[in-house]
Amino acid sequence: MRKLLAFLGAVLVLCAAGCSYYDPVHPDTKSNRKLFTSLTGVKADKSIREVYVYADEFPYLDAHYCLAFKATPEAVARIVKKKQLEKKDREKDELLWEPGCSPHPSRSWWNAEERNKSDLYHKDDEKHREFYSLWHDPKTGKCQILAFYP
Repeated sequence: MRKLLAFLGAVLVLCAAGCSYYDPVHPDTKSNRKLFTSLTGVKADKSIREVYVYADEFPYLDAHYCLAFKATPEAVARIVKKKQLEKKDREKDELLWEPGCSPHPSRSWWNAEERNKSDLYHKDDEKHREFYSLWHDPKTGKCQILAFYP
């Protein structure tokens, strides 16, 4: 019985470690802005606002992050440069416009229609196991990021 309880306890600890403390409902929480800075390498200063985050993390397995925010053109350029992203062509790279988080009422900010109106900057870094997409609508300043670490 003790072994079973120890096993169940270990499973609970692993599950809790995979849970996220980011807030997909409220923008600009301290943890959301901290993750933004961590994933982009760009400080979440006043040029970045309304940062929403959904994180699917589990230790030792794949993790993916979906972020939505508004940014100035200069802030987007800093992210593109820092992450070494390449602008993609809608016709040649059509499949890249569709990835993302599963639709959910708490993630109305993760909007496929918004991505369809946006420019896409992307990189696949298989060596470092990072797949990174940034959609940016230059008219509205709305952005979405999908970062995937398999």
